Amino acid sequence: MPEDGHGITLFGVLKKEWQIVFLLKDKKTNCRRKRRERKRRGKGIFAIKKDTQKNQFSHSFFTARCARTRKIKAIIARVQAIMDIVRFFTKGEIVMLNRIGFVDKVKVWNFVKTYENLLEVERWNGKQNSSGRKCLWFGLGVELGFKSTVFEGFEINNSLRKKCNDLWCGSDWNSILLYKYQAGCELKNHVDRDIFDSKVIVINISEDSLLDGNVEFYYNGNIEILSNGEIVEFNSKISHGIKKLKSERWSLSIRKIITA
Repeated sequence: MPEDGHGITLFGVLKKEWQIVFLLKDKKTNCRRKRRERKRRGKGIFAIKKDTQKNQFSHSFFTARCARTRKIKAIIARVQAIMDIVRFFTKGEIVMLNRIGFVDKVKVWNFVKTYENLLEVERWNGKQNSSGRKCLWFGLGVELGFKSTVFEGFEINNSLRKKCNDLWCGSDWNSILLYKYQAGCELKNHVDRDIFDSKVIVINISEDSLLDGNVEFYYNGNIEILSNGEIVEFNSKISHGIKKLKSERWSLSIRKIITA
């Protein structure tokens, strides 16, 4: 076979060219293989591959799991940052609905029924309204209207005061509002007036449901389902309300009325 001036045969030149072509193909194949491996790692649990000899999971699964953990931590950090901003603008007051627990359902129903004959139709500016709700104030009460007037309500006995102190975690409250809602009633979304402190403890008293909750409580842009006998704490300066009820409902709320 003829040789060129550098002493390399034509066969040798072709052989080197083939080696270069094959080398380039190998590099391209390796890149594709690496890309496929990265995709498999990103699919989380679908990337699990078990080594039958060592009985261990492959490295790709643990890499994917670490990646998911980092993403979750990043999401938690963002949520905490948002909550910090909210706390700053709300002066550290509670924002989210706090589900405290439950009271005895039978006892609380018996308690509210003993005051049913003392309930008054809800009033606005001294006139009865057509909301379908009735109420009774214990301790300090408020006559709502263009000008809110504070008055002395029904007396709070020592037993009731002690139980409310436990729920409030203190004794700096001064008012209890007992409400009765007829079926079909609602409470439109609103924020409480400045005469009320932002902290409110509410006992929801409603009929039991197979789904463990039948009262739709609108709060802070969300619908929260309340169950019979459930105790919740929320910020009354955040928009809240009760969606139209399908059955009778009572609520007992512990409040602080600002008198000075």
